[in-house]
Amino acid sequence: MGKERFAAGKKPTIVISDCRGDLVVRPWMELDVRAKGDFAVEELPEKLVFESSGDLLLNVPEGASIELKQGYGDVVIRSISGRIGLEKVSGDLILNNLIAAKIGHVAGDLVAKNLSGMLAVEQVDGDVVLRSIDGDLSIDLAKGDVLAQYISGSLSFQEVIGDINIRSVNGDVEITSGKRDVNLRNIGGSCMVGNVLGDIRLLGGLGPFAHSLHAEGDFVLIWP
Repeated sequence: MGKERFAAGKKPTIVISDCRGDLVVRPWMELDVRAKGDFAVEELPEKLVFESSGDLLLNVPEGASIELKQGYGDVVIRSISGRIGLEKVSGDLILNNLIAAKIGHVAGDLVAKNLSGMLAVEQVDGDVVLRSIDGDLSIDLAKGDVLAQYISGSLSFQEVIGDINIRSVNGDVEITSGKRDVNLRNIGGSCMVGNVLGDIRLLGGLGPFAHSLHAEGDFVLIWP
């Protein structure tokens, strides 16, 4: 394994090209990067490239940017203010207290909380839980259930296979396709919901905008 600490600076870029186990990334007060696990590392100017054959724990400066190419286990990233870009996660993904993130494919569940910027996701095969996102939120495909609460920006879902529960969104809501039920509560912007095969339940009223909602099942309105 060799040494565990690597000089990096205040805002380094940390690339994990391949992690065969679980990956945990969290901040600490040092300017170095500390790594624990069975890994190899390439040290480049202002960039470290890791490859791990098992679990990998990284303590990084708070301003670090994280790039993950392939993670075979669960991935947890907390309290990082730099750019987050994850291409493929084979397990569950947990994001907490970040600025913004761009996600490719998550084979497990996705939990994202306390983001102060946008979250863009291509595909999640499991369930999705999203809370306290202070920016725009978009998901191309979610195969499980989706819960989204306290979203300050706009919300866009292209296709969701499971149930959709959305509560307290300040911006616009757009759902192109939903295979099961959709529950909406306290939507501040315009609401565009098309091609829902289940029921739509709308609680808490809507803002003074044009809205369009289509359901093959029942439509339930509970107004203030």
